[in-house]
Amino acid sequence: MHDHDRIIRYDDLTWPEVADLPRELPMLVPLGLGRYDLDGALDRLGVQQAALLPSVPYGFRRVDGDPLGALAVSPGLLRR
Repeated sequence: MHDHDRIIRYDDLTWPEVADLPRELPMLVPLGLGRYDLDGALDRLGVQQAALLPSVPYGFRRVDGDPLGALAVSPGLLRR
């Protein structure tokens, strides 16, 4: 079974389909711009299937210097 059979793309689902997802289904949050070994991730989790959530943009700098809230990351991490 390959990742296209094992991964449910959350952003392709309707709200009724989301409501029908099993509550124990793992949700994967993509970070960064790289490609992912989704089969490997599922194998490490010990599961047959998971949902891949849409990317969440984070880590931008505000010009005014105000705190970014709960999704803030340090300037050092932004340089990596």
